[in-house]
Amino acid sequence: MGVSEMEAIQLLTNIERDQDWLIANLDYLKKNFDQKFIAIKQEKVIAVGTLMEDVIKTLTVQNLDPSETLIYFISKVAIVL
Repeated sequence: MGVSEMEAIQLLTNIERDQDWLIANLDYLKKNFDQKFIAIKQEKVIAVGTLMEDVIKTLTVQNLDPSETLIYFISKVAIVL
């Protein structure tokens, strides 16, 4: 079962808003969550873990879909791929 076009647009808009919030608060996040994965939803950190699997498990317990949540690794050190 898929999502409607409007639902997809809303999801992308929400993720973009959370990504903008992450960028605006990156210094705070680096200071408080260095070397951690964080999940952001509605401009709030809602889960934190050393492993992505831990964050996904926390989201699942909260009945949240990880695919609809911004998950990001925070590091004070710049990572180049």
